[in-house]
Amino acid sequence: MKVFERYLIREVVFATAVVLVAFVALFSFFESLRIPFVELYGMSETAGFISSNLFAGKRRAGSAGVLTPDHEVRFGADGELLLRGPLLLSGYLEPEDGAAI
Repeated sequence: MKVFERYLIREVVFATAVVLVAFVALFSFFESLRIPFVELYGMSETAGFISSNLFAGKRRAGSAGVLTPDHEVRFGADGELLLRGPLLLSGYLEPEDGAAI
């Protein structure tokens, strides 16, 4: 492909983004080059990602895909995302009020 030749790229296996929602244009760009663009969802409190679009299979722009098998998710009455799983942070080192040691 011309883009690969221009930037001296030999091979790209896949591209990924861990953002709130990747731009559809970014997704479309990589997919148009036949490079799977895999969106992930996670945050520092989850010690990694908890959901992902499929690497092999149909992907949809703007979707964080399917939940990993070892996590559960639901929405609280106020719309808050509630997670349960083995990789979740159980608390912070410093208290919320900012009181030091």
